[in-house]
Amino acid sequence: MTLRFCSRVGVIELSDDVLATFNRHRQTKFWSKEAGGQLFYREVAGKACVEYATEPGQGDRRSRFAFWPARQKEQKEINQLFAKGLHYVGDWHTHPEDSPSPSGDDTSKMMGIFKKSEHVLAGMLMVIVGRKATPDSIWCGLVGKRGVQRLAVARKSSEQNAAP
Repeated sequence: MTLRFCSRVGVIELSDDVLATFNRHRQTKFWSKEAGGQLFYREVAGKACVEYATEPGQGDRRSRFAFWPARQKEQKEINQLFAKGLHYVGDWHTHPEDSPSPSGDDTSKMMGIFKKSEHVLAGMLMVIVGRKATPDSIWCGLVGKRGVQRLAVARKSSEQNAAP
């Protein structure tokens, strides 16, 4: 099930593979730790789709209520996936709540990443995955110069994709 969100820059699509990655890491048990990773998109014929999400790995630190990625590992992933035509577009992580929303720390971290990253994007994605089934447990936002814009799920299948 592909999931689309409406934003000021167009429709942003999360592929089935990305959603499957999110589902593997939901915090459905009381002992589940937060998980997270990076999001990558490819532009083909003027359309963009977030088609790859990295997963937690060696060097990441995880607890019930926090996820600290290994930034050197992340930069290596960015370089490797860019060589394959995929562009870094944002981050995702889980929260142990049914319908998640970003904390102040989540927002400030993504604003910092947006400001420090070399890109031509109008914004970067921040996705938070909760415990409920998709799409109810997915919080998706665009982080940019205007702050954070929560994105609404697109209901029309005829909407076109646009680069974030």
